Parts: sequence; C-alpha cells; structure tokens
Amino acid sequence: MNPFEKLGLSPLAHQQLGKGQSLFHMGDPIARMYFIRQGRIRLVRHLEDGTPIPFHLAAANQMFAEASLFTDHYHCDAIAEEDCSLDVYSKPQLLAAFQGDPKAALSFMAHLAQQVQALRSQIELINIKSATQRVFTYIQGKVPPGDRELTLPQSWKSVAAEIGLTHEALYRALAELQKSKRIERKGRQVRLC
Repeated sequence: MNPFEKLGLSPLAHQQLGKGQSLFHMGDPIARMYFIRQGRIRLVRHLEDGTPIPFHLAAANQMFAEASLFTDHYHCDAIAEEDCSLDVYSKPQLLAAFQGDPKAALSFMAHLAQQVQALRSQIELINIKSATQRVFTYIQGKVPPGDRELTLPQSWKSVAAEIGLTHEALYRALAELQKSKRIERKGRQVRLC
C-alpha cells in the first residue's frame, strides 16, 4: 500500500515519465516526494569521468529516495528505466504528518528499517567474488518462498547493473549455471533445478 495514503496525504499531482527521462538530478533542491504507480526508477550517481554507478532500482508500488526527506538536496539522479506513472507529494506535508501522528512516524521508520535490510543484503551479494555464485544467490533470493520458479520484472542487463557485474559476465554466469544444471532459463523465466 502507498505509505503516503496511510498518512492520509493526497498527491499534489500525477507525473508521467518516458523511458530515459530524468525526474531529478543530484544537487536539485528537495520539495517533493514520489510514489511509483507504474514503471521503475533507477537511482544513479556518476563518477568524474561520467560513468554511471546505479545503486537502487525502485519499482511499482514503492516510494524511493527516502533519505531525501532529511536533506535539502538530492544526492543522486533519478532516471526512468521504463515509462513511469508517479504520484507527487509535498515533503513539508509529509514531515508535518509525522509530527501530528507518532504511529505514522513509527510506520515510516519500519519502512526505512526494511530498506536498510535490503541494502545490506545487496552489499552482501555484491561482495560474493564468483560471478556465477553471485548470480545464483541473486536468483535464489528472488524466488518466492516455497517455489522454484521466477519471472524477472526487469531485463538481465538491469540485473547485471544491480549486482555489480557487466552484462557479459552475467550472461557467462547464466550459461555456466545452465550447463551445470543448477538452473533452467528461458528469457526472463528461471527455474531452480
């Protein structure tokens, strides 16, 4: 559920972004918060030479850039990975809602704690040296409990960026996993063997 709606907040506006469009840039002042109705937004920083370093992919039914709530300027760029539909909320209204409703503030803190857990899992994954084991661990983590199959919501190239591999290394790892019969794969569909 939309955490803004839980607080009784209504969107200021609805915004559409086409694939590749920027929502905000590093250094832009923060006055708004966002909830993704449809699509995916990638949060990216750039090295001095312009090389993009993606560090988060937010999907439909998620808010993102939560750290922006407590700073004055965005610390990254937000780029639509595909066509997106967003609800736009006022940052000052959200902060006021927390002051007026301690339960809502606690609920938001629980959301932030879940985000920290997810980021720690991603760091753990990226620290796996073997590309093949990293890809397998990623797939295992995405397969729903009690199931053996998964259809990825994003491209394998996006997965490669998410787990810190080149797409070539990811495809070599997938080929090795298929060859060793640890997975079966057809496009974005994967089955653990």
